[in-house]
Amino acid sequence: MMKPSEKKLRILLSLTYYRPHVSGLTIYVQRLAEALAARGHTVTVLTSQYDKHLPQEEVINGVRVVREPVAFWISKGAIMPGYFRTAARLLREHDVAAINLPNTFVEAFTLPFLARYVYRRPVIATYHCDVNLPPSLFNRLVDEAVFISNVVAGLMVDRFVAYTDDYANFSRVLRRFPHKREIIPPPVVVADADDEAVEAFKAQHAPNGEHLIGFAARFATEKGVEYVLEALPLIRQELPNVKVLFAGEYQNVIGEEAYRERLWPLVQAAGEHWEFLGVLDPQQMAVFYKACDVTILPSINSTESFGLVQVESMLCGTPVVASDLPGVRVPIRTTQMGRIVPPRDARALADAIVEVIRHRAEYVQPREVIEQHFSLQTTVERYEALFRKLLDEVHGTPSYVNDDATNGIVPPAERDYLRDHLESVPPFRALLRSVECKLFAEAGPIENPVLDLGCGDGHFAQMAFGRPLFAGIDPDEQIVREAAQRGVYRFPLVASATHMPFPDAFFKTVVANCVVEHIPDLEAVLRETYRVLQPGGRFIFGVPSHRFADMLLGSTLFQKLGLSTLARAYGDWFNRHSAHFHTYDPQTWQDLLNMHGFEVDHWEYYITPEGHKAFDLGHYVGVPRLLSRILTGKWVAFPNPVSTALFEAWLRPHYEARPRGEGPYIFFHARKPAD
Repeated sequence: MMKPSEKKLRILLSLTYYRPHVSGLTIYVQRLAEALAARGHTVTVLTSQYDKHLPQEEVINGVRVVREPVAFWISKGAIMPGYFRTAARLLREHDVAAINLPNTFVEAFTLPFLARYVYRRPVIATYHCDVNLPPSLFNRLVDEAVFISNVVAGLMVDRFVAYTDDYANFSRVLRRFPHKREIIPPPVVVADADDEAVEAFKAQHAPNGEHLIGFAARFATEKGVEYVLEALPLIRQELPNVKVLFAGEYQNVIGEEAYRERLWPLVQAAGEHWEFLGVLDPQQMAVFYKACDVTILPSINSTESFGLVQVESMLCGTPVVASDLPGVRVPIRTTQMGRIVPPRDARALADAIVEVIRHRAEYVQPREVIEQHFSLQTTVERYEALFRKLLDEVHGTPSYVNDDATNGIVPPAERDYLRDHLESVPPFRALLRSVECKLFAEAGPIENPVLDLGCGDGHFAQMAFGRPLFAGIDPDEQIVREAAQRGVYRFPLVASATHMPFPDAFFKTVVANCVVEHIPDLEAVLRETYRVLQPGGRFIFGVPSHRFADMLLGSTLFQKLGLSTLARAYGDWFNRHSAHFHTYDPQTWQDLLNMHGFEVDHWEYYITPEGHKAFDLGHYVGVPRLLSRILTGKWVAFPNPVSTALFEAWLRPHYEARPRGEGPYIFFHARKPAD
């Protein structure tokens, strides 16, 4: 039987422009797609038919390319009315999906929505750069619309892939999703260039021994072409015999017509010191890089997030001068193969170019040094691993890890518990239970056999542990039947925690999540728990603290208004409504545990005071889900991605935060002493 790691995947990639269009993004996706296909995976690219003469479907180097017709354009964004239908059809045929951002709202929203809520496919977003269009009121509106659409997409995707931490920490979009971030270096590959081809290239483009400055880019605003044109006369004051070779699209670049027209007089003024080479194939690009004395990346804003061309240049032995922009500066900082200059500074650019040309040998590193940091194989392997990991999470295997030494359970610490809970329970419960799932995940291997004390309907155990526990008990017969239907316990039993139907020293672990505070006879619960635990066995549980009532939103508001009596009354009402019999401080809990023979290994507060206020408010804003529960038996009768996304954006900071002082809940790791 084929191992999971050997199974070939069906991968759907989506972006607006694909080949024959040329840009850093299209080159990135082409290299990734073709490398995945070469490893035996089925790869499809969904893209726009940006040129009506291109076929709507074809196979390019083993990659199936599906092009959706474009109805009209908004700036560089393609509006494709049939995209939803085509995306749905292709998702049914594939295991995983990967979108590329930034993108229009239709593309950024459609694929993640369908993948997550309709077809249950893992979906990632590779985030290439922020959008920063040329200044104008209309472009400003477009920028903000794209930003919002990318954030909405970010709420739905399972992971964000970024090129570098440097750029991710800067990006308007990426810095909002640190919990979803995966850093995967871009796929860099460059052909070999033989010396004869390089000499022929120099003879053609530098017949008088000119120093060649390579500029590989599209003729686009964000590339900083005007600063190169301004720097050229300054360079010639020090090195008169120089020429800029521009490799890339420079005519009919979509959305850049006005920019080209504005700069064209400066290009003409450069005369023989500026030459356009047009779009080069990979072999020609390798020759180009190797023939140049230096290459440049003078980008001016966050639309540039890395610059594949500079690593390609380094692999060919040519140093680089690049702008000091987040992400863009990383290759030079990593390899020391060039100079970094402030963006939009023609004088600094000119000085650095002259410095590198004059002392070129000091900036050159062996190819092996560059390949240690950047390689196509590393990128593809990390994408493969990410795809498989997400597939495992979706299908539930392995959402836990067997520990053969202890026959235990290790809950999945990296799982996004908040999002998973929001899809099935109200917001107040989603916040509390997702944080508790994380705490159980951090508790380490939970040794079998395990007893879930007060198991309820089994929903929490299903979320937190990912595999069946030995036994779950609860006095409510109806919810035990629900737990049995979920299949999360080998033995779901109707039983009381004060009289457990188990022999002495039977369990290695007892877990109880917000249970023991609801049982009036607490001493009987602790006595029975101690009895059924094996020596050395653990009792792991969470309970409300002595601050539960006064940290509620209602209590806090009344207190701020000077209505102390109402504040206490609100807290008392909430405790009665929640059936809380025991809300003690940590020392009281420790004394109770010690009195019944337990040792306390660790305790901590959880949920911040601000999070507890959100928990309180969540009871009220979650009323529609309560009505759904009453009418249908389910908290969430049908997916509502808009409300789920809004709840997630609201609760995410509280899910991630930890209390710095006291908190409304306490989590305990206690242990029955070994013999």
